Amino acid sequence: MAECKQCGNEYEAKRKTSKYCSAKCKQLAYRNKDRVTPVTVTPLSVTPVIPQSVTVTEQPVYKYGGELTKERQVRAKGFNG
Repeated sequence: MAECKQCGNEYEAKRKTSKYCSAKCKQLAYRNKDRVTPVTVTPLSVTPVIPQSVTVTEQPVYKYGGELTKERQVRAKGFNG
């Protein structure tokens, strides 16, 4: 005797690997496999970390090195025109 994984009833298994008592239970299990049970999530308390001091550099930092063109130097300083 084996126990059906869908309905829980005992049945006489025709094979060692059978999991369900009928085609109906097999189909229901297939349809229900992707359903997600609702989970209750409790929010965590988060304390923001703010740095005490921030260092600002006058020259822009270049990721790949090299110099800027005149146009980009003007934009980096904040001038429009």
